[in-house]
Amino acid sequence: MKWGDSPRDSHPILAVWPEYEPSLDRWYMIEFAERVPGTPKWRAHRSASPSGGVVSPRYEDEVSAREAATALNVRLEKALDERLPDGPAKTSLQLKVRKALQSKARLSSEEALMLKVGVRAHSGDEKPAVDSLKLPVATERHRQQIASQLAEMPYLDVVLIVENYNPKIVHRLGPLEWSEPRNTDELGALHAYRARIANAYGLSGSTHWGKTKGAIRAKLLPRASQLLQLASVRKLLDEALEKGDHVLVAGPFVFWYEGGDVGWIVKSVESSDSEEGVTTWDEGSIVSRNHGRIVVLPYIKEDGSKVGGHTKDAPGDGPAKPRHPDEFVTIPFKRLEDDLMIGLFGELHYE
Repeated sequence: MKWGDSPRDSHPILAVWPEYEPSLDRWYMIEFAERVPGTPKWRAHRSASPSGGVVSPRYEDEVSAREAATALNVRLEKALDERLPDGPAKTSLQLKVRKALQSKARLSSEEALMLKVGVRAHSGDEKPAVDSLKLPVATERHRQQIASQLAEMPYLDVVLIVENYNPKIVHRLGPLEWSEPRNTDELGALHAYRARIANAYGLSGSTHWGKTKGAIRAKLLPRASQLLQLASVRKLLDEALEKGDHVLVAGPFVFWYEGGDVGWIVKSVESSDSEEGVTTWDEGSIVSRNHGRIVVLPYIKEDGSKVGGHTKDAPGDGPAKPRHPDEFVTIPFKRLEDDLMIGLFGELHYE
C-alpha cells in the first residue's frame, strides 16, 4: 500500500501520544485525528515512509518515544493554528486536543504512581533464588526472565515473556511453582502487563481496568494521608499556607486545608478513565458546599464555557454532609509537579 491510497491518510492529525505495546515489547504512537471534521478520535498512528509507503513507527524505549511525540506535537499544534482561521471552530479543536493530551498524561502519571507504590510495598518480600523456581521442562528456558521479574515484583501471579515478538504468559501455581508457557494475544499480553500493578494490591490485571484502578485509589488514600506525618511534607504545606494556598493538587490526590481544628487533610481527585477526559481550568476555583471527600477540579467544556470545581462524595457513599451556607468555601487551587506524589510516596515506609 502506498501513502495516500487510503482515505484516512488525508485526515488531519491533531496530536500524537506514545503508548507501550506489551505483546511486542515496543512503544508506538497513537494519533488524535479527524475522520469526521470537529470530532477527533484516538487511533493507531501511521505515516509515509521515505519510499512513499505506509509505516507505523515503533520505538525501543519510552524516552525515545516521548521525545518523538513531543517534537511531532509541536509541529501539529502549529499546523492546526495555520490551517484554521481564528474562531469558535479553531478554539474548540484546540480545547479537544488539550483535553485529550491532558487525560493521557494524567492516566500515565497515575499508573506510574500505582506501580511505584505497589513495588515499594513489597520491597521486603522474599525474592526467590533463580534455581529455587519449580518449572516444567517447557518453561525451563525462561527461568532467568521469570526470576528477573520476580526480583523486582515478587508478588506477580502471572509473568509476560516476549520472545521474537511472540508473547507468552506463565502463571503461578504455588509459592515457587509456575505453569508451562502459553501463547497469548494482544489482550492477554495487556492483562499480564497490567498485573504488574494490580497484583501488588491483591487484584487481577484481567478484570475491568477502571474498576481495578478505582479499588487501588481507595487503598492508596489512607497511605496518602500518612504523608501529613512527614516533616518534609509538613514544611511544604506550611510554606503553601503562608502563601495563601489552601488546595494543592498532586496526582490523584489533593492536600486540602480546613480552618479551625481540622487543618490539612487528603482528598481524592475525581477519576475519569474516559479516552478524552476533561480539560482542567487551572485559573478556576473550587466551591465547597459540603464535606465530600472527592474533589472535582474546574474544567472547560468543548464550547469554551468554564465550570467551577466542587466537592462531593464517591458513588455509594450517599449525599455528602452539607456545610452551612455561612461556611461555604471558595478556594483557588495549585497543581504541584506531576512526579511529586511519586517522590513523596517514596519517603513512606510500608509494612
